[in-house]
Amino acid sequence: MKGDTQTALAAIKATTLAHMGAIGEVEGALTQHSDDITRLQTEVARLTAETATARLIVTHGGQQHSFTDPKAALDYATRHFGAPEARPKATPDG
Repeated sequence: MKGDTQTALAAIKATTLAHMGAIGEVEGALTQHSDDITRLQTEVARLTAETATARLIVTHGGQQHSFTDPKAALDYATRHFGAPEARPKATPDG
């Protein structure tokens, strides 16, 4: 009986140590994922702020017109330059 008890206690101890090791690994992974999530949230906030302040510049008649709304820029360009499909294609050299 004493040998069975010692064997059972040794098995419980080994299982407990294995579980503690697994818990430590999971905690480490959670910390890493938490750090990754924080970095992603920071990047999303930065991109959101950058997008909110993005401007489209349309040059017409030597004047620059600045738009924060892409639809407003397209409407302006359509009024002054015609429909997009009727406009000449842009070239790399301007």
